[in-house]
Amino acid sequence: MKLRVQDKNASLGSRREFTDNGYLKVPGRVARVGVQDYRAVEFDYQAINKQFGLQLKPMDVMRVYRPPESVFDPISLASYDNADITVEHPGDFVGAENYMGTSVGHVMSEGRQDPDDPSWVAADLLIKDSFAIRAIDSGKAGLSAGYEAEYDYQPGITPSGEAYDFIQSGIGVNHVAICDKARAGLGARIFDSQKEHEMPKVKLFDGATVEVPDENTQTIIQKAIDSLAGTLAAEKTRADKAEATRDSLDGELTTLKAKASDSALAERVTLVLAARDSAVRLAGKEFTTDSCDPIAIKAQALEAAGVKCRKADKWADASPAYIEAFFDAEIDRKEDDDKKEEDDKQKTKDSINGLAADLAKAKAKGGATAQQTRDADYQAFLDKRYGVQEAK
Repeated sequence: MKLRVQDKNASLGSRREFTDNGYLKVPGRVARVGVQDYRAVEFDYQAINKQFGLQLKPMDVMRVYRPPESVFDPISLASYDNADITVEHPGDFVGAENYMGTSVGHVMSEGRQDPDDPSWVAADLLIKDSFAIRAIDSGKAGLSAGYEAEYDYQPGITPSGEAYDFIQSGIGVNHVAICDKARAGLGARIFDSQKEHEMPKVKLFDGATVEVPDENTQTIIQKAIDSLAGTLAAEKTRADKAEATRDSLDGELTTLKAKASDSALAERVTLVLAARDSAVRLAGKEFTTDSCDPIAIKAQALEAAGVKCRKADKWADASPAYIEAFFDAEIDRKEDDDKKEEDDKQKTKDSINGLAADLAKAKAKGGATAQQTRDADYQAFLDKRYGVQEAK
């Protein structure tokens, strides 16, 4: 697919020469080999979607690979010669209709492979417009080519390890724009030995920065570092979760060990036996259970004793705290009843023993016999204690 491109830009410096009439002659780097990122909206992405069966959206990134055979194709390099120079990219390619308002000079040579950095295309520029020359003197020294090219959807990896989606070929240059920031990176610039360029920097994990030779290298290294940092952050999160899980399991294991200790088991047995004894006292000697849970035993005993549960349909469904409280209350009531019954029995026994002693000591009174005297005393006892007349 053939598409037009007007790259965005950056700046550096160079060997400058002025002609007698004030024009600026200067070489510069105008394009490079490698992967460059574009937004789909910069192209006719709907036509791309239709041709290649894709689903690109306007702001999706298109990673385009410019291989050496395309960048240094002799036909492509020849298209730089006499291409117009503009300040920033015009709204459209430079032609007869907009030449007067856009062109500030022209490229004086074909493109050539830069001997200092073979990944770049260099060309000689002649800038004629005084406004453009003043802008360059003020630091606007980035270069960005506006061109037409073919794009094929062939995802892959470059020899340097960069991923791409499209391969660019058939590059035909229309103009070279002087701008602030080039898509090709900081290396795309007007040469200027008079100024030192601030080297691009890579940010390391600890926040420190390290200078690298060019923005292309900086981009590749920074992407790798950022990707590794993201992986490390994800692994740290996973490790933190694993450590938290391990700590939780360690806590559960400690609790289980404590429950399984000899003293804990002895205490558990004591609680179960005590619950069973209390359950028998409440429900009767016929009460039996197979449970080893004190709460379950107490619930079973309350059911067996016929105690109504007000919190649930049956005691087994009530809360442990409610079962405990009600069971303890019933045991206290049972103990009070048993004590009262025991006291009554003891009083009766004491009374009978006293009567027997009195009868044994009874003597005849008046003209009555000893037996008559005993009968009279017994009747008096009954009358006194119960108000009952013995049947004659």
